[in-house]
Amino acid sequence: MAVNSASESVAEKTLAELIQLLWGSEIRDDVFQRWNQGFVFSEDEPTALLQHDGGPCAVIAPVQAFLLKNLLFSTASNENWRQITGPERDRVLVQSMADILQLVSPNMGPIIVVYSSGLLSSADCVVPQEGPASGSQVPDGLSQARETKDASEMPSISRRTSSEPGTQDLSSSPKRQRFSHESFHLKLRCINCCKDSKGLCVEIQKYLHVFCGDHGVLQFLYSILLTKGLEQVKREMADLGEALIDPTHGHGSQSLINLLITGKAVPHVWDNEMEISGLKLQGINCKSNIGFLTLLEHFRYCEVGWHLKNPIYPIWLLGSETHLTILFSQDKTLVGEESTEQFARRMFGGFDKEGRGFITVDSLEPLMKLLNLVSVPEYVKIVAQKLDPEQLGVITLNSFLEEFYANEKHRQETVQTFTVYHYNGLPRSSPNNKVQYAEANCAIMEMPEVQMISDFSQIKSCLLTKWPTIELTWKNDLIPSLN
Repeated sequence: MAVNSASESVAEKTLAELIQLLWGSEIRDDVFQRWNQGFVFSEDEPTALLQHDGGPCAVIAPVQAFLLKNLLFSTASNENWRQITGPERDRVLVQSMADILQLVSPNMGPIIVVYSSGLLSSADCVVPQEGPASGSQVPDGLSQARETKDASEMPSISRRTSSEPGTQDLSSSPKRQRFSHESFHLKLRCINCCKDSKGLCVEIQKYLHVFCGDHGVLQFLYSILLTKGLEQVKREMADLGEALIDPTHGHGSQSLINLLITGKAVPHVWDNEMEISGLKLQGINCKSNIGFLTLLEHFRYCEVGWHLKNPIYPIWLLGSETHLTILFSQDKTLVGEESTEQFARRMFGGFDKEGRGFITVDSLEPLMKLLNLVSVPEYVKIVAQKLDPEQLGVITLNSFLEEFYANEKHRQETVQTFTVYHYNGLPRSSPNNKVQYAEANCAIMEMPEVQMISDFSQIKSCLLTKWPTIELTWKNDLIPSLN
């Protein structure tokens, strides 16, 4: 999607296509209202974003993940990252939003979409003629906004207070006005931005109060889709019959989640390309800044690939059946380069789909070929006899690693310990309805021959898909919820 000049409006067709792509053929009012919120922070955890209702976690959680990345790993990172407030917190939020906009379309100038009513003066906006707002009529389109006031005139979210006329404390207030989706779409404006990060951040800062007000999350989502380009989003999605937001329940699709954390709207979580029944289906082709783990893998509904399990930064979105939360750590060794022994484990797992810890003897030769081991039939037969002396027809993971990777395996037998934090933006899912980071001490143990699992919590089950021997001790024994 392109805006031809600063004075031209975006075509009516573009808005209709955007609505169809995002919401489907009909926008349910209850679903739309659940997405009616801005980026607001918890009063109990100053750097944690709040989520008021189910649905917008598909946008809020990725923004929170990038915010944590910038808090913990930027050159200007602060040891007191949990206490940052005011203009400094605004700066990190702005940078995180800019990161995502640049991620989805690195070669195009980003586009910002804002809702104009009551936020930009009549001198700042080109306001279109409004038609009837009844029924499901598609709005006339987006119009191009002119230059806005200097950034210094736009209050940051930390400076807006309830004492100012007509404003509220946007950093924590759950109060939201109710809008019809027709009225919302009629008053959207579109602004072209600079390609470079600094210029984009200046532009986002001008409109930060808009993104932190009613519909701010939706305005940012529309900005992402128009920046990416609707046709490009469609090309990357496999099923064009599926809307990015579930029209019944309001949850974001996997395509939407992948778009915000990888820049690609592919609907799958495996590595690279997979061929199924003659169809080539695209997954994740490289490591991203933010990773992804899901409880659905524990239930064998899917298998997350190595790229999403091993992101650049130790920050992972955690997916349950209906919600997204975040696990993160300050320990970058958790996402270091894969060792040869870890690679062998992963390749072994490709032949052990059930995760039983063994493969059939017939799988030994192709596995050895995959690992670039000597795989002539005579040698494979000798190895099979050695690793399966009782001729049971199976090769265990431990015996295979001991045979070919013993030196590296013994070097890694020390217990790895680290601290993790968990974020859940829903107050109703948090202890005492307070959104705060949960903290846990973790240990990754050596793989035993037989593993006994005593913790059956959802979060433990989810994390076992990446760390099969992880043990967690949550502070104050408060196990966080994935829902």
